[in-house]
Amino acid sequence: MNNKMIIKLSQLIITLFIFVSSFNNAIAVELITWDRTPIKISINQNDERMVILERNISVGLPASLQDKLRVQSLGGVIYLKSNAPFTETRLMLKDLETGEIILVDLTGNGPSKKKLETIKITTDNESEANLKKAEENYTTVHDEQVLPTPVLLTRYAAQNYYAPLRAIEKVPGIKQISMSLPPLLTRLVPQLPITAEPKSVWRLKNYEVVAIKLVNHSKGYVNLDARLLQGNFYSATFQHNTLGPKGEPTDTTMLYIVTKGKVINAFLPELSKGREE
Repeated sequence: MNNKMIIKLSQLIITLFIFVSSFNNAIAVELITWDRTPIKISINQNDERMVILERNISVGLPASLQDKLRVQSLGGVIYLKSNAPFTETRLMLKDLETGEIILVDLTGNGPSKKKLETIKITTDNESEANLKKAEENYTTVHDEQVLPTPVLLTRYAAQNYYAPLRAIEKVPGIKQISMSLPPLLTRLVPQLPITAEPKSVWRLKNYEVVAIKLVNHSKGYVNLDARLLQGNFYSATFQHNTLGPKGEPTDTTMLYIVTKGKVINAFLPELSKGREE
């Protein structure tokens, strides 16, 4: 797998637009550039706010917020939701690829009817030309949220496997399609002692996402790294980054792979029995 095929979730997220309608309220995304100054963000009680980044991020949550703040990270988007107000508290966002730390000073407000904008954090000054070129990658949901289409697909696939039916978001345009992949993807990650079983495929615009069940067949823990995946993919997101030993409840997780075009064309062909690569 060459450098061009290395899966970096940061490639999922590019700068969002501000859409304005003369008859409806503007759907806005607040763009913030990380310049080594702590970024101040506020959230309203019981109202989820999204923070979109250009990188695969883990969140360091202080003990003081454990019972007040819910943090979820999926497909390059961080979802923040509080159940109680709290004073300004510092979070550490760590880039899992480079180790770089982004500092966020988060404040939890009380309940409010005002919907806070989604935040996009970037470290690059992207040009007008790049913004226009990226427009096709975005989808509007319920006339409120504007997200990159690959992010929507990843989130939708994850909800189908880890969320109750009532919580699955209805996204206009997403269709489940027939799966023409083999029962097992033996060449997806041959370096690891796991099986990869494709389960479902969904399509939105010119992207597709396939949900793949990963099972550990060894007695030890297995760390999952998207850079080991073999194929031509747009993005890849693990539901969990580590698999527990065989037989443990944690020995199984899901992988969501997004492709531009048909998924069948993105995977290496399976080798015939008795034939070596």
